Amino acid sequence: MDLCSGLPGRSNRKEPDRTTRRSLPILALVASAASAHALNLITNGSFEVGTIPGGTFISLNAGDYTSIPGWVVGGGGIDYIGGYWNA
Repeated sequence: MDLCSGLPGRSNRKEPDRTTRRSLPILALVASAASAHALNLITNGSFEVGTIPGGTFISLNAGDYTSIPGWVVGGGGIDYIGGYWNA
């Protein structure tokens, strides 16, 4: 006996309509695509790809987007430091 309805084998839940049943797989596909895309928000986050300064540093000018892939140098430029200082 189902305690929700008081009648054996019956419940108060409704079956999803046709639109809902068709929409759920599409919604799941869109949500999974969005989450897969969200994983790649930051490219080269630890600066492991690109021009590596080695034991020195290089000065990069504002607007440079080729020296460090995934990044654009802003402001007045930067000094991209490799192994210039020992930690």
